[in-house]
Amino acid sequence: QNPVWDQIRGVFRAIDKGKPNKDINAYNGGLFEYDEVLDNLIIKDELFNVIYDISDYDFDSDVDVNVLGHIFEQSITDIEKLKSEIKENEFDKNKSRRKKEGIYYTPQYITSYIVENAVGGYLEDIKEELGCYDLPDIEEAGSKSWKTQYTNNHLDFYNKYEEKLNKIKVLDPACGSGAFLNQAFDYLLQEHRWLNKQRDLLKNSLNKGDNKNNVIQMSLTTQAQRYKQILKINLYGVDLNEESVEITKLSLWLKTANKQKPLTNLDDNIKCGNSLVDETEIAGTKAFKWSKEFPDIVQSTDFPKKIGTTGFDVIIGNPPWGAELEEKEWNYCLEKYKSIIHDKFNTYITFIQLSLILCKRNGYIGMITPNTYLRRSNFEKTRSYIMNNSTIDIIVDLGEDIFEDAVVPSAILISKNNKDNVDYKFEGLDLSQEDPEDIKMDIFNSTYEQISINSIKKMTNHKFLLNKVKINLLQKLEKKGISFKEIIADMTKGIQTGMNDVFIVDSKTIDKYDIENSIYKKILFGRNIQRYKIKFDDNYLLSIPRDLDLNRYPNLERYLLLHKDKLKDRSFVKKDKLRWFDTTMYKPESFFQQNRVIMRRTGDSLISTFDNEYYNVNAIYNVLIKDKYEESIKYKYLLALLNSKLSNLYYHSLMNEKNRTFAEVHKANLLKLPIIKASLKTQNKIIENVEKITPFKYKYNKITNKNFNKLISKYASKNGKTLSKILEESNFRNEIYSGRATKVRNFTVNINTNIITLYSEKSSSGKYELIKFEENDKYKRRYLKLYLENLIEGQLEKIDGYSGNILEKVLKIEIPDYNKNQVVRKVVKEWDNLQKEINKLEDKIEKTDNEIDRMVYELYGLTEEEIKIVRESITD
Repeated sequence: QNPVWDQIRGVFRAIDKGKPNKDINAYNGGLFEYDEVLDNLIIKDELFNVIYDISDYDFDSDVDVNVLGHIFEQSITDIEKLKSEIKENEFDKNKSRRKKEGIYYTPQYITSYIVENAVGGYLEDIKEELGCYDLPDIEEAGSKSWKTQYTNNHLDFYNKYEEKLNKIKVLDPACGSGAFLNQAFDYLLQEHRWLNKQRDLLKNSLNKGDNKNNVIQMSLTTQAQRYKQILKINLYGVDLNEESVEITKLSLWLKTANKQKPLTNLDDNIKCGNSLVDETEIAGTKAFKWSKEFPDIVQSTDFPKKIGTTGFDVIIGNPPWGAELEEKEWNYCLEKYKSIIHDKFNTYITFIQLSLILCKRNGYIGMITPNTYLRRSNFEKTRSYIMNNSTIDIIVDLGEDIFEDAVVPSAILISKNNKDNVDYKFEGLDLSQEDPEDIKMDIFNSTYEQISINSIKKMTNHKFLLNKVKINLLQKLEKKGISFKEIIADMTKGIQTGMNDVFIVDSKTIDKYDIENSIYKKILFGRNIQRYKIKFDDNYLLSIPRDLDLNRYPNLERYLLLHKDKLKDRSFVKKDKLRWFDTTMYKPESFFQQNRVIMRRTGDSLISTFDNEYYNVNAIYNVLIKDKYEESIKYKYLLALLNSKLSNLYYHSLMNEKNRTFAEVHKANLLKLPIIKASLKTQNKIIENVEKITPFKYKYNKITNKNFNKLISKYASKNGKTLSKILEESNFRNEIYSGRATKVRNFTVNINTNIITLYSEKSSSGKYELIKFEENDKYKRRYLKLYLENLIEGQLEKIDGYSGNILEKVLKIEIPDYNKNQVVRKVVKEWDNLQKEINKLEDKIEKTDNEIDRMVYELYGLTEEEIKIVRESITD
């Protein structure tokens, strides 16, 4: 009934068992073996029409481990999506299996780099141990006998090196689709080819007269043996996901398949299990006992003690990031891996400890993970564990966007599994601010910093900084003054309402419901805070004390009753911890009326100002100085320090939040900031500049709020001239655009002498060139440019409503009072004067800001070279 499917099953059986009369070799290996579920499927012939189309694909050139990895990733998402559709559920990408298990496919250049430095690093140590770099130079042999002796010395080295190379054990404990193991296979195979070539060249030189049987490259027979040896003896992988294990095997089989040879059975090397958990009570059948699964390699079961002389030579991979665990797994890992976990748990950290335990002494680990452990205070224990249990070889901070679906910034760690108490240097490279496309080259070609491990140990919380000049500067700062933590009484967040769309209203809502005056208070969001300035946005908090009698505020009650149902649905209300109309958090007015430094929580830099008036939300920190320091450290002096380039350099160096998509100011790191108790005379000089820059900032804000539309409405009437009419009167015109696009977007006007060119943005990048025409009056040219480039959304929507394509719509645009030269000149001149005033203010602000920075540099005793580092590192 299903002849095509029956034939395909027959082909699978023939490939598995062999069919000599059809010249089909038995491939074995498990790939084509009988599967009860698959073999009992009923697949109708119609489906194979799709298969025929797929058969046109160039599998020989295009199916490698990278393609398989992406297919695997996508298939996980697709299958979940199909299951959701069958159940008529909405598919949530954020709750997908990939997200839960932390599966992110590693780019090929990253796997190549890690294998080259971890596997390659281990083999370099072996070469050095065997005396590779002390071998005599054959070309310098003084006689034939010495040349023979030198050659034999080299051959002896290659033979010993081959013995070591044959025995290397490489593990990926979370192998995914096999990208790292495939890269390791390629590297080991290339190393064998190099070795054989060198050895054969030496043998040829000894037997110059009889070299016809000497073959430089491995024969096909030797190559097949070498493939099998690498697969069976050198490579090992474990993964929680059954599909991952099968994809890994498949990718290795595709790489090594030989028409005349069976596939290598990989069941003893590539296994399914929970690498982190060895107790069946916790992980069930996925519990993975390393000493049982790999008894010839892992002999010690006294986990988590290091296994010493046994274990894997090299451990590589991209362990799961932020994988979701069941509560019992979570608690198990917190206990088992407590040596490396501080107060921040992420699955990748446990894999670092696991790798250092499973790796034999003097072996290497190489991993790509999130970079969060490099600098964050709550990963101090992780850094200490790495330093105390290994010798770091390389750290590369890659920043964001290395992975297609993960915005978590990442880093590479290459480390040697030995404990070296003496000072040593490791290679550091910070690419976190580089374009992801450039990193592909920069990671191989950049000059690495040589970082002293002792300089890291001297840093607060042992931050892994990758710039030794910055390290020295930060150490200098930390020796100055006292910590920010010491001087502040509180650094608390603002109000958390529990429902901003109800409790935070604008003035229109207040007027509409006539809400009582004593209830609403001006409130700030993070966006309202700028350096030395507050930009109020007409937002008011309905401040409801815990003892407020709602009956006494009928207008407020009338407004809140409109939202009662959703207010009652909040968890704190359901638990009877709040009345239905209470905000989640309450702070009295007195708290917000005291002197404070307020600071944005969101953002990649320290942005602060002074306040003693406004309420604020929980996206803002409120900094209060301890009573004992209020006389010796003034608020506006502290504000200047926090806003300075030097403090921002210190913060960026510790956190590396710069340019991050979801950057946030972390209180724990800010508390380490060193604060100098300057004399009151010095503080007052700095405060003079703070009080000077503040009105500049407010005036600047007021002026830049004036837009061209407001200005033109002061002078121009509603009557005007259409662009079509203006073009008719022009000495030269060219209606360029002839396409069918109709959507009107922002305009750009280019002026070249007396020729005006008008462009409209495309939906993607680029723009349409619409018209060119001549206008001899310089004021009208400027007027046109200013008007068209400053059209607001409502005006663009009106133009978009005209009939025709973009050009036809644009020609209908009316330019107000274009024929009134006096109005045109007045508007252009006033606008240009406004821009001059803005430029003057910008100069004053910059000059004052620089003066504050100069005084801060002087306070901390920075040299000219150090000041240059700060200026180059921090841009406003």
